[in-house]
Amino acid sequence: METRIDLLSETQKTGTLNDLYEKLNQSSLPRSCAEVLKNSSNSPSGYYNLTDPNGYPDSVYCYMDNLCNSGGRWKRVAKLDMTNSNENCPTGLRLYYQDGGRACGRPVSGRGSCSGTIFPVNYEYSQVCGKVIGYQKGFPDGPDGNDRVILTHGTTQSHIWSFFPSPSEEHSNCPCSSSRRAINVPSYIGSDYYCESAQTSGFPSNLNHFIYG
Repeated sequence: METRIDLLSETQKTGTLNDLYEKLNQSSLPRSCAEVLKNSSNSPSGYYNLTDPNGYPDSVYCYMDNLCNSGGRWKRVAKLDMTNSNENCPTGLRLYYQDGGRACGRPVSGRGSCSGTIFPVNYEYSQVCGKVIGYQKGFPDGPDGNDRVILTHGTTQSHIWSFFPSPSEEHSNCPCSSSRRAINVPSYIGSDYYCESAQTSGFPSNLNHFIYG
């Protein structure tokens, strides 16, 4: 028979007991925004202490209003509010200024360039919802080029959703266009996309226009 004795320093003992106490003390915390809303249907949007996958408390912003036609209970993963002068673009994106507006974009504005950024998610999830707000300048090239926003997940970068800006809503570069020559989106995107232009018809100027998706 083998007898094993583990000797802990006072620091290790204190740390271990504190961890155990913290876990026991937080065991009653909800594990998701959905659980918060289930416990109290009038819960407003805001920060809540939830239990993370490791059993520790984590301050998370829960969006409790209707979003994507699926009601409340959304857990915020990332937010870029570029109307806030103190907000910085995440690593991999560049800050652009135009007519008093601020936006994040690819580091090189020329043709053929693209960039991305990663927002870590430490929770399991079954749905993703969000909003893209941007500025159109000149002649965006839709699905055929890099003038778009693509949301992916996982190490394999599986596609979730794409946003395509187009020169105009009638142009063939816009997949949603009524034009008989409207471009088709790649098969891996399927119907998980949205397209819009700041210009209804004709060719855009070099001025920036507000668009969102």
